[in-house]
Formats: sequence, C-alpha cells, structure tokens
Amino acid sequence: MAFSRLGLPDEFCELFSSMDEGNKTVVLTAYGTSSDILGDTDGTFECLRGYAQGCTTSAAIGWTSFYDIFLSMQNEIGVDGGSFRVVDDTNGECDRSNLAFADDMIHQLGGACTSSPRRSAELKLAVAALFFDFTGIKFNPEKTLCCAIEFPEASGTYTSTKEDGDWRPQIYDLDVIFSGGELCLLSSSSTEGRDHIGEFQHCTDFVKME
Repeated sequence: MAFSRLGLPDEFCELFSSMDEGNKTVVLTAYGTSSDILGDTDGTFECLRGYAQGCTTSAAIGWTSFYDIFLSMQNEIGVDGGSFRVVDDTNGECDRSNLAFADDMIHQLGGACTSSPRRSAELKLAVAALFFDFTGIKFNPEKTLCCAIEFPEASGTYTSTKEDGDWRPQIYDLDVIFSGGELCLLSSSSTEGRDHIGEFQHCTDFVKME
C-alpha cells in the first residue's frame, strides 16, 4: 500500500509483497541446522516479513528494489544547488549524490560552505523521513551522521559546514515541509532560510555533526 501511494506500478507492488509469502528459514548451529536436528516440521520456521538474515537474495533483490525507489525520490525531489555533481555534468546525468548498499545510505553534498550544501543536507533528510514514514520505518537520528569535509580555498583558508555557530541539520514535521503534498521550503534569501529549509518551530530533531 505504501509503494502504491508513491505511484509505483501495481505489478511491482505485487512482486515486492510476494517476497513476504512462504519464506522459510532454519537456524544454523554447531551441530547442524535446526531442521537436521529437529526435523522439517519443528526445525523450519516461517519468516513473517522480509528476508531472512543472510538470505542470498536479500541484498541482490530485496534491498536493491527497496532502495531504488528511495534513490529515485532523492534524485527527483531531493536535489538542489548544493547536490554533488560530476565536474561539467550540468544535466546531472552522472549524479552520484546518493549511494546505497544493504541498509546503509550515503548522501554527498558539494560546494563551499554557503547556504546551499546546508539546505541540501536538510532536503535529503526530509525526503528520507518522508520515504520512511510511507513505509512504516522509524527514522533514527541517533544513527545518522553529517560529516563536513574541509577543503582549502585559494586563499589558503579552510571552509567547513560547522562554521557560523556549529550548524546542525534539522529534521522537520513532515506535515509542514510537505504540506498539501507539495514541498514547502523557506526561501534561501530569508534570514533563517539561508541555512535551513524550514522554521525552527517545526523542527522535530537534530542530526549529529562530525
């Protein structure tokens, strides 16, 4: 149902939901598998949802198809002037701002320390929070980290995302940021909008800076 609300074809939704049906697994012990010890009836268990831990098709099919939806959302609505692009790739055909493997995700933001990478970081987080909310996954800010990589300017000075009062990415109320089904961001020309996509009063959590 969540994928259907995101506009995915019925065929894909049916294929993905079928992955939860009839999954069987065993427990591997020092004395063999649970089915070897207890027999197929008592030693084989049904996976009620998702893939079994260590399943050979988990990363190749399960997480890949799941994250393809997420990556597509990030590339479509989670991109602005601070998104990382390959040099001279003005059309974003080689966009590498989103990387995923299994249950980990990396978002890359480019440019010097101006409002653009900061707003981009919060925009990526907002899209992630929206996707997780749709799919019933609880967003965990404590396991999310924003890392600022510093590069020297031509003058020899360094710039960092942590400048100007130890800025931190904020996570916002989804009903406000995506009000009426539209992405509603503060103007980058406003005082608060220079570094944030939403007003502080609608902030629900923070992400740690490294």
